[in-house]
Amino acid sequence: TDNPFFPTAGSKFMYSVELAGGPLGGEIEFQEHMLSHSYYQSLPGGFALHLRGFFGLLHGLNDPNEVPDWERYRLGGNRRFPLRGYKDLEVVPRGNPTFIGGRFFSIFNTEILYPLTKAIQLLTFLDMGDTWNSFSETDLANLRKGAGFGIRVEVPMMGTIGFDYGYGFDRLVGGPRWEPHFTIGSFF
Repeated sequence: TDNPFFPTAGSKFMYSVELAGGPLGGEIEFQEHMLSHSYYQSLPGGFALHLRGFFGLLHGLNDPNEVPDWERYRLGGNRRFPLRGYKDLEVVPRGNPTFIGGRFFSIFNTEILYPLTKAIQLLTFLDMGDTWNSFSETDLANLRKGAGFGIRVEVPMMGTIGFDYGYGFDRLVGGPRWEPHFTIGSFF
């Protein structure tokens, strides 16, 4: 990318694999694959477009469902599995109890940012994503959506601090509503 804090050109690609158990020993045996791609483009008027696709897959080594509940994906908020407009860890597969996440997830983030100053950016966003119990249950036509606006402030020697206010359109508990999110560090 052309800038670590406010990129307007380039892209980032990340793929990681985690292995637990198997030849490493232990009582928990699974593999995790995560893929993320971010794209940055300048727009007229000083605006910047940020796009990201983020995917994860958990699979037990002996049995696909042998993944512990605490390792499964629960989306929401703006932390590890960001889906703004939803509370942290709120989004689980439809039909699951609220504390049991899925083994596969997809998240798509779109942001349009405007630099108010060199250290302050305003943004608007659209997030779509969901998690499922298996890859075969994936339904990209029925993703949960959130949209809103935010601000990012670069603080010297500390990094980026931000605030997002997102509206979760497809919340299963409590219906659609606004949700605040605070962040420290780069979102994507």
